[in-house]
Amino acid sequence: MEENRENKSKFKDSILGITAILGIICVVTALVLALMNSATAPVIDQKFADEKQKAVAELFGGGIEIEYADFDFAAPVREAAVIRDKSSQKLTGYCVTVAPQGIAGQIVMLVAVNPDITVKGTKIISMSETSGIGTKIESEEWFGSQFKYKEKDIKDSKTEPPGGDNAIKTIAGATVSSKAFLSGVNAALDIADKISRQTAVTAESQTTDATEEQAAESQAATKTEEASAEDNSEEDLTDLTDLTEEVSDDEQ
Repeated sequence: MEENRENKSKFKDSILGITAILGIICVVTALVLALMNSATAPVIDQKFADEKQKAVAELFGGGIEIEYADFDFAAPVREAAVIRDKSSQKLTGYCVTVAPQGIAGQIVMLVAVNPDITVKGTKIISMSETSGIGTKIESEEWFGSQFKYKEKDIKDSKTEPPGGDNAIKTIAGATVSSKAFLSGVNAALDIADKISRQTAVTAESQTTDATEEQAAESQAATKTEEASAEDNSEEDLTDLTDLTEEVSDDEQ
C-alpha cells in the first residue's frame, strides 16, 4: 500500500517535471522566434519596398512623382498613390497596391491605372499560389495583358450577364487564383476612380476659393481707388476755394 503511494507520488512528480520542461521549451522557442522575426522583418520589408519600387518603374517609367493618397482603404486595397510627371506635373495615373485572397494566401500586386480610369498594367509582387497552376496568373502573359485598357467592373467572361468587351477569360485549372486577380484589379479601379473624383472636387473648391479671394481683392482695390479719387477731389476743391479767395482779396 505504502509502495503504491510512493509510485503515484513519483509518477506525479515526473509529470510535473516534464510539464515544466515543456513549458520552458515553449517559452524559449517563442523568444527565439520573436528575435528571428525582429531581425528578419526589416529585411523582408526592405525587399518588398525594393520590389514595389522596381514594379512602379516598370509600369510608369522614370521621371515621375509619387504622392500617396490619404484615404480610408478597405481590403483588398492596401495603399494608393497619384502619379505625376515630375517636370510638367501632369497627371500620369494612379498606382494601387492590392492583396486579394488567393487559394493559398494573399496575392500582393500593383495595378497601374490611367487618368481615364482604365487599366494601364499589372505587376505581381508576391504570392503563395500553387506552383505551375495558380502561378499561371503571372507566367501566362496573355492573362495579365487582357486587362489592359479595361474599365471599371471587369467581368469574368463565363458569368451572367456577360461583360462584353469589358470581360476577361480565367485560366482553366486556376479559376480561384484568376478570380482573385480579377477582384484585385476591380478594387484598384474603384479606388482610383474615388481618388480621381475627390481630387476633382478639391481642385474645384480651391479654384472657387481663389476666384472669391481675387474678387474680394479686386473689390478692396476698387474701394481704395474710389476713396483716393474722393480725397483728390476734395483736395482739388479746397485748392480751388483757396485760389478764389486769394483772387477776391487781390481785387479788393
